[in-house]
Amino acid sequence: MKKRVTIIITFSFIFSFCSNPNKEIENKTWEGQIHRMSDDKILSDIKLKICSDTMFLFSNAIFGSENDTLLLQNFSNSDSIFTYKSLKGERFQFKFKYEKNEDYEHVYLIGNDYYISIVESFNDLKTKSSLDFYKNIKVPRKSYMYLDGAYEGKLEMENQLTNMYLAEMGGISVKMVFIDNFKVKIYLKNAFVDLFSGSTKPSYETVSYNIVGNKLYLDNNKSNSQVIEVKNMGEMLILATDDANVIMHKVY
Repeated sequence: MKKRVTIIITFSFIFSFCSNPNKEIENKTWEGQIHRMSDDKILSDIKLKICSDTMFLFSNAIFGSENDTLLLQNFSNSDSIFTYKSLKGERFQFKFKYEKNEDYEHVYLIGNDYYISIVESFNDLKTKSSLDFYKNIKVPRKSYMYLDGAYEGKLEMENQLTNMYLAEMGGISVKMVFIDNFKVKIYLKNAFVDLFSGSTKPSYETVSYNIVGNKLYLDNNKSNSQVIEVKNMGEMLILATDDANVIMHKVY
């Protein structure tokens, strides 16, 4: 069996790809996924094209509509870091790794809390349906803001008498389960109400949300609570109003 040989191109050699035209990488369309570094979760599909001093990226995570065109600014030979800047002025840094064997080419773009894994695409960016997956929306840059799993906490009222009354009634539990496409299911459960209703299933609603900075802005939910702050790298959520607070911790 013929031995497969993998060639790892050094960063300095890859930099020559970015500063001079080279058919190995430049002017090709690449596709793959963006992964979160901490747990290897796929955040989004991505398609991109690398030119001599420009990178065009289309993804629904990290880059989005505001950072789909990056201009090469600098390469630091001492630490092998490439610096790009978007047309909006956002700064991006990553290392490149290029692998090639007799079967495929593979490119990695490694950021601070994410990495991009791509192979050559059979469809150019201009091909019909090539970008059907792309939503053309603004997205957060921090990988931990792509929430998943469930969070739980107890509702606490600012008014002490009301808080005591709620405690005597068994309290109100709040659970948030994050699903795809920036949506979350919000569950409310009260043991006293469940006892008289005969139901053991908590009521819930599915709500869409937008992300600005480290905050989630809920759309069209039934309560007056519209803003949730993300703390501790996504391990804790804080929902606070003038009347009540809920501190939720990630459970899975």
